[in-house]
Order: sequence, then structure tokens, then C-alpha cells
Amino acid sequence: MFRPSPAVLLAALALSACTSAPPSGPSLAATPAKGKSVAAFHQDDTDCRQLAAQQIAAEAQPQAAAGTPRQRYDASYAQCMSQKGNMVERVYRFPPLVTIGFLSSVGMGAAGVGGGHH
Repeated sequence: MFRPSPAVLLAALALSACTSAPPSGPSLAATPAKGKSVAAFHQDDTDCRQLAAQQIAAEAQPQAAAGTPRQRYDASYAQCMSQKGNMVERVYRFPPLVTIGFLSSVGMGAAGVGGGHH
């Protein structure tokens, strides 16, 4: 019976750590074209999600491809949805600009917010 050496097992484990799961969906906001029914928009969305996932999965050497899997998925999805006449926008998620901990550290606790100190 064949038993792989610890070095072979370690190499296989290291290689598997390099792979990442493909995106489960776009990080873009899409809206239907003017006059398009909700059913037609949902079908476009399903088709474009499938196309984007297939294109990511079909890449034999993802390290050689430009961008992260997320960027490539979103680009493929956006192109597909745009070609079908839908509007696509990037969704930006901004972190809070100021935290209470920061305000307290500069002497502007909750009372300082809104003009308590001058």
C-alpha cells in the first residue's frame, strides 16, 4: 500500500491553501434597464452570475490572470449586465470616519461632539 511521505502531504496542504473559493455573487449594484420587467432583470442577473462564475472557474492559471478573482468576477458580471442593457454601479462601503475611542483620546468625548468644546 502506498503511503505518501510527510513532505508530500505538506506540499499538497500548502498548495491547497493557495486556492480560494470563487465569489458567491457580485459586489456591484445592478438595476434594470428602463421598461425591463422584474422577471427579465432577474433572468439577466442569473445568467450573468453563471457566466462570471464559469469564466473564473475556466481559468487554468489564476495566478497569471490580471486582478483578483473578485475583480475578474465583477468585471465579467458588469460587462454581461451592461450588454443586456442594465445599469451597473460599484457599491462602496466606507468605514466610519471617526470613532468614539478616537474622540475620547483627543479630549472630545460625547460632550465634545457637536460643539461642547471651543
